Amino acid sequence: MRSRVIISISVIVCVIVISLLLINLSDRSKVADSLDNDTNSVRIEISASWAYGYPDIMSLTYASDLIGVIEVIDIDSVEIIGEYEQPAIYMTTYLAKVYSAILAEDEVIRIVMTGKNDDEQLIEIADDPLMVVGEKWLIFARLNDRQSYTILSGPNGRFSYNEANDTITSLPNSPIIFLESSLSELKNEILSYLDITADD
Repeated sequence: MRSRVIISISVIVCVIVISLLLINLSDRSKVADSLDNDTNSVRIEISASWAYGYPDIMSLTYASDLIGVIEVIDIDSVEIIGEYEQPAIYMTTYLAKVYSAILAEDEVIRIVMTGKNDDEQLIEIADDPLMVVGEKWLIFARLNDRQSYTILSGPNGRFSYNEANDTITSLPNSPIIFLESSLSELKNEILSYLDITADD
C-alpha cells in the first residue's frame, strides 16, 4: 500500500515537472516569434534604474576625467555586447569634438552609450536617450578601460547646450536641474571645485 502511494506521488510530481517545462518552452517560442515578427518597431525602450550617485555639480566634477562642451560629429561603431538572447544589448560609440574644454586633454574623443539608432530601430534607455550627430552637450565623463568615455550616471552627467545664448538645460530625469542656465556661471563653479581660475 505504501509503495503504491509513493509511486502515485512520484507520477504526479513527474507530470507537474513535465507540464511546467512544456509551458516554459512554449512561452519562449512565443517570445522568439514575436521578436522575429517585430522588426519594424520604431522605438524600443530599455528600462534602467540609475544609481544616482552624483546629486550635484560638485560630486560630478570630482568624479570626472573630462568636463566640457562636446559636439557629436559621427558614429564610430555599434556593437552587440555579451552573449545574450534576444533582445540584444547594443552599445553605440560616438566620435565627438571637445568644443569648449573645462577639464580635457583630447580634442576628439569617443563616447560610449547603451542602445542603437539605425534605419530599422531606435533602441535606447528611456532615461538616457541616445545622442544625435550635430548635437552639442556639456558632459561630465570618465575614461574607461577601452580608452573611450562614459558619461557619469546617465542623465545626471549630460546637459544640452544652446550655443545661441550659451546656456545649458538638464535632461528630464536628472535631479540636477538647469533650465537655460548660464554656462559661464557654471564653468566658474566647476573651476572653483578644481581650484583653477578662469584665466588659467
